[in-house]
Amino acid sequence: MTRMTRYWHGGHPGLRPGDTIRAASSLPTLPLVYTFGADYPTDPNRAYVTTDKTLARSYAAKAIHAGGVGGDLYNVRPRGPLEHDPDYLPEVPCFTCTSAVITSVVERGITMTIGLEVYANRHTYWDDGTPMYTRDGAALPSLPMRDLGLIDEDFKVLGPAASFDTIDLHARQLLVSRGVPLPTTTPDRPAGTA
Repeated sequence: MTRMTRYWHGGHPGLRPGDTIRAASSLPTLPLVYTFGADYPTDPNRAYVTTDKTLARSYAAKAIHAGGVGGDLYNVRPRGPLEHDPDYLPEVPCFTCTSAVITSVVERGITMTIGLEVYANRHTYWDDGTPMYTRDGAALPSLPMRDLGLIDEDFKVLGPAASFDTIDLHARQLLVSRGVPLPTTTPDRPAGTA
């Protein structure tokens, strides 16, 4: 007897078994993040699932809605072709599909914790393909930052799970304090996020 793969989706709270997780483009109103321009890394025409339950929990915790309530974790059955999510490296078990049917509600009102954010950040990479964080959540410099003389130790002061904006500001402050001219190009952005 073979064991079936379990797929998870962390997202909008309050859904029930039998409800469908749909692509953002099929919703009555496109979520605000998709209106910010081409930099938003996900495809609004696909639904997103993973076999990594903890990673799905982190997405649920980020899905904060009315009253500050975190999202819910669902066990789902993907529909349509299952393709690897291009926002992640091939070894990260994240996928896109046409839609997904909720088979059970696993946890409601998930709150983000440092531990959950650190776990999710393990899968975040700079545009240059290097990790943005260590396994324990410390920020790492991108290759362009390293070319300017920044090293891993420079970022430990930020603590676990520092945001891109915090990392970027800290790097700029370090460079200025060391007399290094700031680059005039757009900063290296995270390529994939959790």
